[in-house]
Amino acid sequence: MNENIGAATFLEASNQVLAWVNTLEQVGGDLVQCVHDRDYVVFAGCGSAFNAAHTAAAIFQEWTGIYAQPVQAADVYTFPAAILPRPDKSLLVGISRSGSTTESLRALQMANRLGAATLSLTVAPDSPMQAQADAAIVLEGASEKSVATTRSVTSMIYALQLLAAQVTGDAERWERLETLPQKGAAILETAKALGETVGGDATIQTFAFLGGGAYYGLCREAQLKIKEMALLPADAYPALDFRHGPKACVDDKTLVAVMLSDRGREAEIALLQEMRSLGARTLAICDTTDGAIRAASDWVFQTNSGLSEWERAILYLPVLQFTAYHKALSRGLDPDTPRNLDYYVSL
Repeated sequence: MNENIGAATFLEASNQVLAWVNTLEQVGGDLVQCVHDRDYVVFAGCGSAFNAAHTAAAIFQEWTGIYAQPVQAADVYTFPAAILPRPDKSLLVGISRSGSTTESLRALQMANRLGAATLSLTVAPDSPMQAQADAAIVLEGASEKSVATTRSVTSMIYALQLLAAQVTGDAERWERLETLPQKGAAILETAKALGETVGGDATIQTFAFLGGGAYYGLCREAQLKIKEMALLPADAYPALDFRHGPKACVDDKTLVAVMLSDRGREAEIALLQEMRSLGARTLAICDTTDGAIRAASDWVFQTNSGLSEWERAILYLPVLQFTAYHKALSRGLDPDTPRNLDYYVSL
């Protein structure tokens, strides 16, 4: 096999902890002013950025008490009254790796016309979105060559976690979030190895990623990585909703990966047990394991972070990124250049 196949994706996923260090350095200053006197925050994006929006909105709302919603960026300018009913009290956070995605740029433009405050989050300096927004976070250290996102999406989620901690003024939470790069470095090699094992399993041909709350956005991102890199069927659902129809597709060729929360742990372990009884291969992603988790799972990935469920969120993604990467390689595909896709969408 050509050693250059997938080289960029592998390098970027492997170096994402360094990007988190850069992110920690970039999120600061007077960004809290963007949220001042706003009682509604919209996180808007496309593709991986939309997935980041799902996770960020759940975390931001719980930590700050400010109502937050994830939206697909095109909905902002297509249905503005439904998305920004009170723009004078709203903040639109436009998320885009490139800073040039057409829908996300138009969303910022619409929000500005309506009088909402705007913040852009990108990894590209001097982008059109940065120029359009009232304020900007630019994570240049998380930039990527690959079409499929890895370190950029975890870094953008991390940046929005840090922003939420800033808004609350919770110094203890900020200190805990500061440890994420160190905790990520401690588990990255394990994530690589398990991703190679699971992704290289030829019996697995379909995927379901399940998680509640803020983890649903991470499940969407894992689903997208399988579809982009490996070109295989994949689902993402709020964990317990998978029983309500989608489990009909489960068989012995299915991997069901469940992201375990703290508050939903017991119910999510029961879900793992049920999926295994239906013939699925199961992967538990958790902070700490126990006998019940091991009994319900073919594989377990634990982060050992000691952080709360939403604080540790981005630690759950690398093992699934490497799973998608290795599944693509096993199918003779190049993860760096997914079929039919470009670096960003320009309309």
